[in-house]
Amino acid sequence: MTEISVDEIRKRILENHSLSGLDLSGLNLRNMNMRGVNLSEANLSDCSLWGTDLKQAKLRRANLERANLNYVDFRYADLRDTNLKEATLIMANLEHAILNGATISRANFSFCNLRYANLVGVCTSSAIFHESSLDTKH
Repeated sequence: MTEISVDEIRKRILENHSLSGLDLSGLNLRNMNMRGVNLSEANLSDCSLWGTDLKQAKLRRANLERANLNYVDFRYADLRDTNLKEATLIMANLEHAILNGATISRANFSFCNLRYANLVGVCTSSAIFHESSLDTKH
C-alpha cells in the first residue's frame, strides 16, 4: 500500500480520484466530505474518521480495524468484506449500508442507525449494539 498525506487526500477527493488500496492508517480524517469516494482495499486502521461523510462510499475489503467511526454517515455505503474489528461506530448512520461478510468482532455500534442495512454473513455475537436501530423490514 502507498502512504499519503491528509492534504493529498483532500486534493484527490476534490479531483474525483480513487483512494483505493492506499495506506491511510493512523491519519486524522475527521469531518471530511468523502461522499462516494472509492476506498476499496484501503488501510484505514487506527484512523479517526469522526463525523466524516462516507455516504455511498466504496469501502469493499477496506481495513477499518480500531478506527474511530463515531458519527460517520455510511448511508448506502458498500462495506462488503470490510474489517471493522474493534472499531467504534457510536451514533454512526449505516442505513441501507451493505455489510455482507464484514468482520465486526468487538466493534461498538451503540446508538447506530442500521435500518435496512444488509448484514448477511456477518457474525454479530461479540459486537455491541446498545440502543441501535436494527429494523430490516422494507
